[in-house]
Amino acid sequence: MERPTIDPTTGEARWQSPTFVCRFTDGVVTRMTTYCAAGKRDLQRGIALSRAAYHSRTKKEPPPIGEAWFETSDGVVLQEYDANAVFQSIVRSFEQATVREEEAEGLNS
Repeated sequence: MERPTIDPTTGEARWQSPTFVCRFTDGVVTRMTTYCAAGKRDLQRGIALSRAAYHSRTKKEPPPIGEAWFETSDGVVLQEYDANAVFQSIVRSFEQATVREEEAEGLNS
């Protein structure tokens, strides 16, 4: 269960961002601390960060993601994703980007 930490100076609750762990089909694993709104995991952000990290490290386009999960800083798994769930998230991200592009074109014409 995710819990906020209490800031000792202000007494305010702060959520600690989870770590997105991604295993690509070639065996490369990335671990990215991923900002998420309080208690909500952002799979699309985790995927984007992991793909960018893979490309930065290997100078190659990343292969498909075999599995991924969010975990706490002490290694407790919060949510797991199989290859199909990751693929569906990528498709949704692409569709959302296409809609935003079309809306921007409508504003510019």
